[in-house]
Amino acid sequence: MSSSASDFTLHTHAAELKYRGRDDVLLIACPPNTQWAAVFTTNTLHAAPVILGKAALESGQPLRALIINAGNANAFTGDEGLAHARTTCAAAAEALGVPAESVLPVSTGVIGEQLDPEAMRSAAIAVAAADPVDLSTAAQAIMTTDAYPKTAQRYYRHAGQVCRMQGMAKGAGMIAPNMATMLGFVLMHAPVEIDQATLQRELRHACARSFNSISVDSDTSTNDSVFLLCSPGGAPASEAVSESIDSAATIDADWPTALRALTRDLAWQIVGDGEGATKRIDVTVSGASCDADAKAIARSIAESPLVKTAIAGEDANWGRIVMAIGKSGVSPIDSTQVQIAIGGIALVANGAPLADFDESAVTAHLGGDVVAIDVEIGNGAGVWQFFGCDFNETYIRINASYRS
Repeated sequence: MSSSASDFTLHTHAAELKYRGRDDVLLIACPPNTQWAAVFTTNTLHAAPVILGKAALESGQPLRALIINAGNANAFTGDEGLAHARTTCAAAAEALGVPAESVLPVSTGVIGEQLDPEAMRSAAIAVAAADPVDLSTAAQAIMTTDAYPKTAQRYYRHAGQVCRMQGMAKGAGMIAPNMATMLGFVLMHAPVEIDQATLQRELRHACARSFNSISVDSDTSTNDSVFLLCSPGGAPASEAVSESIDSAATIDADWPTALRALTRDLAWQIVGDGEGATKRIDVTVSGASCDADAKAIARSIAESPLVKTAIAGEDANWGRIVMAIGKSGVSPIDSTQVQIAIGGIALVANGAPLADFDESAVTAHLGGDVVAIDVEIGNGAGVWQFFGCDFNETYIRINASYRS
């Protein structure tokens, strides 16, 4: 990333809060007058960083930096946890020479353990002084049980210029769609200022069809947060950005289009890295009475342990999909209108199995690393696409010993 006055810079440090031999603290330094938006978890037991982030968003507080730590969630830690978060932000702010209230904390990791305040204060000072790093290195510093860093970028047109949007996310377990569902950070430029209300609206729209439409294990974290940071004015010149654009790269028509594409890219990476996952699941439900009903059905299918284990075992047991449709809470559903296909191969039509479907072809599709499930309800025009992953013994092993 560029280090001009209008750019974000990324810095990492090894504080060894939980992990050894790797960076586990990330600082995102923002240029002056950065506009920002955020969405936070709807889990009602908010972590300390979420409490502070929500208050800052509601008050319109300026943002000059985010300091993110991995390994400790600073969640369910009471007033002491809030004090530790504020101390960390104050130390980073002093090192950066910005107001303390313009730095926000973000945490991920074990719930119910206090942060070491001295370790975090030292880490905040050290990370602020560290050399800038690239996006992939930054994404590695926020990983917990993630197997790999998750990054994405898009190019888009804005006010006659070609601009770049970059994003990173972390998440592999405790992933379920209920607002943000993990940690995500999107950095963008705007040669013409975009107001905060517009950023907030478009971020919510993008999250609805991306981060809020994925599930690994149906659990919603206390810490889920997604930030959209926009550097106003002084965006990279079109000719400078163009030099780095691959000839095959897509240039989106506008920044909301780029944001939706980028967040879906990151969401797809998250389900691919679901703890123990070997297959992604792509569920599309159409013909529901409304989009909300389509989403409820698609989510019920993607989150069903029986569907997920059947896919892990490459078993074309479509009866489990029927079960998941019926338990979704959507009513009424006319069974005579329901159609189900796996890998584009029709299995059920008009509420009854097709006697001549090719199960070997379905099994072959289940042997791949992406499993597509399509369901037609026959009630209306509602459509939703939802991403998930399979469920196997590795997930249990990872989470049975997460704190060790």
